[in-house]
Amino acid sequence: MTGRAVRGRDLAVLDAEGVQMQTSERDEMVVWYEAGACRGVDPDLFFPERGHSCAEAKAVCATCPSIEPCRDWGLRHEHFGIWGGLAERERRIIRRKLGIECHSIFTDAEELITRRVKLGSARAA
Repeated sequence: MTGRAVRGRDLAVLDAEGVQMQTSERDEMVVWYEAGACRGVDPDLFFPERGHSCAEAKAVCATCPSIEPCRDWGLRHEHFGIWGGLAERERRIIRRKLGIECHSIFTDAEELITRRVKLGSARAA
C-alpha cells in the first residue's frame, strides 16, 4: 500500500511493496523531471508496444540534461518504459550485473503513464 507513515523523528514514504523511500529522493525526481527533455512529449512514446521501436524515445533522451538521474531512477524504481535512454530489457541486464533491486512505486504501466501526464499537465499550468 502506497502512503506515508510517521515513525518517531522521520517521515517515511512507502512504495507499493511497503519499502521505505526517502522523501528527498521523490523530491529529487521532480527536480530532474522538470528539466527533462521529455516534458511535454506524449508519454506513450516512452512506453512502446512490445516489438515496436524505442528509437524515437531514446533520441529524446539523448538530448536530455537529466539523462543520468533519470537512468538511475529507472534502474532503481521502474519496470516499464524508457528511462534515461534505457529500455526495460537493458535495465534488467544492468540490474542483474550490478545486483540492483528494482522497487517500483507503480503497479503497472498505465498508472505510470497517468502519473507522467498529470505531472506534465501540472507543470504546464
